[in-house]
Amino acid sequence: MKKPIFLLFAAVVILAGCSKEHLLNSDQGTKPTETIADTLITIDLRTDDFYFYKSAYFVLTDEDGNILNEVKYPGIATTLKITSLKPYKKDRFNFYEVDLTKDSSITKSIIRGYLQVKKGSRYHKPGEILPSKSGAYVLEYHLKRLAYFDQLTTAGDVYATSIKNAMDTVFERYPGLSGDGKLLVRMLSNNQYLYNFFDIPKNAQRFDIDMSQINKPLLSKAITSTGTNLIIDIRGRPDKNYYNCYDFGITTSATNRAIYRYPQEPFSEYVCYMRYNIGDLNYSFTQNTSTIPDKTDTYDGIINTQTSTLATFKPAFSGPVDYYVAYFVNIGAPNLWVYLNSPATVNYTNIKFPDFSKYLEETSIDLNNEKLKNFAIFQDATFNEQKFPYKYNDNSGYPNVNLKSVNRDY
Repeated sequence: MKKPIFLLFAAVVILAGCSKEHLLNSDQGTKPTETIADTLITIDLRTDDFYFYKSAYFVLTDEDGNILNEVKYPGIATTLKITSLKPYKKDRFNFYEVDLTKDSSITKSIIRGYLQVKKGSRYHKPGEILPSKSGAYVLEYHLKRLAYFDQLTTAGDVYATSIKNAMDTVFERYPGLSGDGKLLVRMLSNNQYLYNFFDIPKNAQRFDIDMSQINKPLLSKAITSTGTNLIIDIRGRPDKNYYNCYDFGITTSATNRAIYRYPQEPFSEYVCYMRYNIGDLNYSFTQNTSTIPDKTDTYDGIINTQTSTLATFKPAFSGPVDYYVAYFVNIGAPNLWVYLNSPATVNYTNIKFPDFSKYLEETSIDLNNEKLKNFAIFQDATFNEQKFPYKYNDNSGYPNVNLKSVNRDY
């Protein structure tokens, strides 16, 4: 008896419109088999996502490590819709991205796992990041009316650079601006913290910074935490609908108190990253706020995970947790990093992995050689377990972020 026509269409590549969209039920070059129609995961890819890698595979398994499907990155910007090769009625599955490096001296081979995620999830490779303004460029500058300084930072709304003396300009450490961005110049000189914003003429490729105009005192705020080794990193975003922001610099303190300095001008929002230590635990917070706070947040998540390898790993934690991230490094060959992510609610502790060796072009992979290096738990106010990659701290590009985490090194 002939199979229904729609099953034949499900086994081939479907191109939709100007962008390419693939519905994949089997790896390229293998014979399609009968499937169920449900898409387990949708993956959005760009052409440069795997520039440093020889190949990349997307592998789907059940909770016991049995492969449901495997798809090789097709080498183009595309959207992949991946189903199961066999009838699969469960609501959750494991997803792995396996990247084989071209050169281990530049980057390692990486496995990124998302454990027991929901059917219908979406993997948007760049992440949930705000769009950037158009017209980004690098602005060369010349220092006019030269004055002594201990440090000079030039910041556009794309990125900032710093120099210690005027001779450093020969190394072309220039800032990045968007098409309508201003130039923020901050100067430390003889324990004085001064700054100013400069309007840049449209289409200018070079600008003279009059150092006599770097004359406005930065505001200062004392910020305290419940731990020590305080780190504060804040950016000002002129328009909260765009990624673009001005870097105000990083301030550190070995104690639980630090003085942070920033411009007087108000911003649409501030992206505040703060970190401190309590014992062997590292607490981190990333928040978009309307004002700069005078104390760090706190987090009640508790880590109980023990030292382990990938073969013996059992996540253990308590408190308000949305997801965890476990990071493993190889103590033997090959050079391999593994990141495991999982929603906290699934309670998946007896983890079973597929055989990754063929994707990494190895005869075998010993999971006992992958040692747990770091374990982190997160509380995300806008967490959606079906959208990944999940958020991490110290990223200024998330919209409406309120992210708390605690991690431990092993």
